[in-house]
Amino acid sequence: MSTDDTTTQDVSRRRLLRMGGFAVAGAAAATALGSAPASAAAGDPVLAGRATDAGTAGTRLTTASTEPTLSLANSAGAHLRLEPSDPAGWTPQVGEIKNTAAGPLIGLDRDGTGVEQGYLVTNLDLQDLVSYLPMIYAPAPKRVLDTRHAVRRVSIVAQTPGAVDSLGRLVAGGVIDVALDSATGDLDVASVFLNVTVTGPVGAGHITLFPYGVARPTTSTLNYVTNQTVANSAVTAVGLFEGRPTLRVFSPTTTHVIIDVTAVYGSFPVTSADGSTTAQSPLLPDLRTSGT
Repeated sequence: MSTDDTTTQDVSRRRLLRMGGFAVAGAAAATALGSAPASAAAGDPVLAGRATDAGTAGTRLTTASTEPTLSLANSAGAHLRLEPSDPAGWTPQVGEIKNTAAGPLIGLDRDGTGVEQGYLVTNLDLQDLVSYLPMIYAPAPKRVLDTRHAVRRVSIVAQTPGAVDSLGRLVAGGVIDVALDSATGDLDVASVFLNVTVTGPVGAGHITLFPYGVARPTTSTLNYVTNQTVANSAVTAVGLFEGRPTLRVFSPTTTHVIIDVTAVYGSFPVTSADGSTTAQSPLLPDLRTSGT
């Protein structure tokens, strides 16, 4: 190789390295970073070891590949750093991430009710998990229906025509919709544990409990004979009537019905980014149904 060839290769190598933000000095190839401010104009390179001011414009990376759009590798340190900042006043879009001192926040819409903020798994998630985790809550048992007394029939929010007679009894073939919120309180309810009692039936029959808004199943919750007073425990999903957890009650025979809620399966409502509490817990099975 001639001296002229070596010189030409060194010059070409310097030119390539300068394009990447480096300069090579002499045969020892000592590396130095440039001193000019990093530029972020479209098409300019990101300079190694230099902070780059992107100004007010964002940068989007797109690809049609099945591989990740961006891959970061650093065998000796962190792969990515997100500078923490104050989240106050930030309104996220779905998929946007903002790092805070407490951990990264992401904008997401888990159940179609609107965008909300959620932590990307920090200790705050673990501390608050009890609020979102569906659990069985067992407050004091609460009577939500007793057709023998008018004051205990106020929980009936809808019924088929003529479903209740002058004595308050559930008429043969009738269906009544019973709101349960007096027992479930602020909980986001999926299902309830309850005791159901019939008393004074005019003939043999059965009671069927099922969620508001769905077709009546062919199973029975409680069987009875004429003039019998009998009770049974049950667990059933609930529906939503005008936002209220509601249960449907059917009997093929005229009888009085009593229902006591003994426990609730559900969670406390999720607070969305706008401060509302209308979103269902992301961990709550979608057992509830809405009907008309």
